[in-house]
Amino acid sequence: MDGTRTSLDIEEYSDTEVQKNQVLTLEEWQDKWVNGKTAFHQEQGHQFADRGHSVVGVEISELGIREFFTEQNLSYSEEPITEIPGTKVFKDKYWQI
Repeated sequence: MDGTRTSLDIEEYSDTEVQKNQVLTLEEWQDKWVNGKTAFHQEQGHQFADRGHSVVGVEISELGIREFFTEQNLSYSEEPITEIPGTKVFKDKYWQI
């Protein structure tokens, strides 16, 4: 076999295991957020910011970004990135994350 997993094989593995072995399409990634199938969350999501570092993340799912800020109890703003149509930047009120 070439190592490719079918959807039947994937059902046998945890979400973390699937992440190691599968590249997701943008639609599949969005579906994971919509359906709450994101098992990789951490309780403490801003350990670098807490140490004084500025943190930048890139995410295709606005739902994922909004959930992060909500889960971490962070107020945020959003604004368009004019150089890249259809994109936004989300920042906490201190511009650290």
